[in-house]
Amino acid sequence: MKNFLKEGDVIFLKAGMKVHAMIPEKFVYGNSMLSKGIARHVVEVGKVFSTEPDLASGIHLLTNAIVQSFESKLGLKIKADDAKAFILTQLPAVKKEKFVLDEGEFVVIRTAMEGGGSGHGAGDTYPDGHHVFCKRLNADGTYNDKGTEINFYQSGCFTGTILPKDISVIRIQPKKLVNITVKKFA
Repeated sequence: MKNFLKEGDVIFLKAGMKVHAMIPEKFVYGNSMLSKGIARHVVEVGKVFSTEPDLASGIHLLTNAIVQSFESKLGLKIKADDAKAFILTQLPAVKKEKFVLDEGEFVVIRTAMEGGGSGHGAGDTYPDGHHVFCKRLNADGTYNDKGTEINFYQSGCFTGTILPKDISVIRIQPKKLVNITVKKFA
């Protein structure tokens, strides 16, 4: 099976690898900068996500929408600076926040052949891929039931893929030390 990872394998995720993770929506969607929700998203290990650029672009888009609405719906021309000043008085204080999935050791908690399907059109089929689910280990290498969960594919046509040739097992986590609980990713 092409040296696919299996349950109990411990791997080291390096900067630049792409995986799926549940992260705060405010780092994913420009229109959710005040959201407290989470979303499944492809994350590059080591990449810093920030709310700062999204806040600035959101204010710019909203300013333009207000100016255009006043002109098209009411026939009134207002200055963009006035619209922006109004928006800034209405916004709650927003901290500049960052999110990063750091490099580190993860243990494979489950694998499955899944994710395939068919596309629109005659005969467009996509096979299942080897789907790997992992949890971050504690700094001392012990299992952490509350560790960050990530997942990726090792085969197939998927985002968040790490091929078997690009990752290796650094050790096997004894199963008795892994109290595995897997959350289903949406």
